[in-house]
Amino acid sequence: MRIRSSATLIALVAFTITACGKKESPPPLDDVAAAPTTTAPPATTAPPAAEVDAASPAPEADTAAPTEAAEADTSAPPAPVAVEGDGDWLLWQRDGAGGWLTRWVSVTGSRYEVVAERKAVVLSDGTELFRVERADREVDVKPCACFEEGEEAADCKVTGKVTRPGLRALELSGGEPLEVYPAGSDAMYGGDMDLAVDLGGGAGALLVFDWTEGGYFCGAHGAWDAGTRVFDLAKGAQADGVFAAVDEKLPAEVRAPAAEMIYPALKECEDGELTKAQAAAAMRLDGVTVSLEGGAPKLTWSYSAEVMYACSSDYAVHGQTTSGLLPAAAPLGLAGPLPGGVTKALAAGGDTSIVGFSRLTLEGAAREQALAAFKEVPETAWGPTRFADRALAGEPESGDAVAAKKLVSAARKLTASKDYAAAIAKFSEAIGLDGGVAAAWSGRGYAALLAGSLDAAKADFEKAATLDKDATFLAQVHYNLGQVAEKQKDLDTAKAEYRKSLALRPNDAVEKALARVSE
Repeated sequence: MRIRSSATLIALVAFTITACGKKESPPPLDDVAAAPTTTAPPATTAPPAAEVDAASPAPEADTAAPTEAAEADTSAPPAPVAVEGDGDWLLWQRDGAGGWLTRWVSVTGSRYEVVAERKAVVLSDGTELFRVERADREVDVKPCACFEEGEEAADCKVTGKVTRPGLRALELSGGEPLEVYPAGSDAMYGGDMDLAVDLGGGAGALLVFDWTEGGYFCGAHGAWDAGTRVFDLAKGAQADGVFAAVDEKLPAEVRAPAAEMIYPALKECEDGELTKAQAAAAMRLDGVTVSLEGGAPKLTWSYSAEVMYACSSDYAVHGQTTSGLLPAAAPLGLAGPLPGGVTKALAAGGDTSIVGFSRLTLEGAAREQALAAFKEVPETAWGPTRFADRALAGEPESGDAVAAKKLVSAARKLTASKDYAAAIAKFSEAIGLDGGVAAAWSGRGYAALLAGSLDAAKADFEKAATLDKDATFLAQVHYNLGQVAEKQKDLDTAKAEYRKSLALRPNDAVEKALARVSE
């Protein structure tokens, strides 16, 4: 779901979500024994089983045969071709203080020398250097009355502020800024917002970053949208289709651990007869993080498979797998291997959660000019990467209604973190203080739906529908009731509820749900 803003009211009423070390002095020229030019990628491993999507409990152990994909190709990935890498490189990484450090290093074989460094993020396509910086904006937060009744409503007053995170890049040689992730300037409606952006690594001029847009935007339940994007600074545009291109060639043995993570939750939600091979076929690659572990680049691949909203609030179950640099990652510039000097320079920086590298091809006067510009890059604080809305300072509030509102806010955060039992308990506390708060009933029903307590969810949604007659709110309630009925295999009721929702607010996700139960 996209964030509600005063300039995009049509999009605002859509209530489903999308895709339903510290700095050290530069070391001298390194004369330590030469490191090998190629390094073997780390063994592919799966994250702990505890990271499986909590929205759907894992079923009993499955005895099905290994995935068909894994059986199709059990050979090791082809050996990477060595990189000719003498010359200048930019190596950037997260430092130990929450900021960034970029080093300009000169590489000769297995030796390197740090030429300059800046507390900033600088990438290059080989000839042009780009500085990445934050471009956040603080905007007003307004109550739902402004959205539901109009900006002229008596209750439509600014209630808080929230920082909308953004990213932009600037060429060191000058020119207009590149809007990598624009921060919206419009006011936002609702509350309990969770907005974030953070870098995920990169190679060459390709910058990987993660983003999150979530909260309760004047509806019966929350909406969380998140993902990973790749921006090509050289082209000034998002690199669309890059993950699909990588996934087509990623070896089966690399994909397999992610499929093992996704399979139990997908089987539980979608089809008790689902095979592991079908689960592997259903998942898609939608993210990567580049880190440094044991002195070698480590790629963490993120996969997801779409599921019903009743199974997961972001319409997906998730899995991860890891590898080193490998040929299949060439579309991301992560084919490897890196030259020995670059590998040693990276290792000297220490293990880090995020790393990126760019090779420079500049010579003579052009090199000297670029280096001079690099040495002048501003070293500004990066700041926090995640933001919540903040209430305006005012008179202290008290009373049961205010206490109930605070409990609802706390319960929503528990729901977002998938602690459904605790969320249900907190919503119940709110209802005990003020039983007329529709958001408490719908919120508890939403947590119960995701926890699989369908009868309880149905009762709460039906109660919520009697307390708030706003069309957007009711559309979401009827959609949720349709999800309950679909999970209970009551397809006639599911169809009826989805039609009621569509009559109140047209929505693609509801259209798909109706089509699914009408097959």
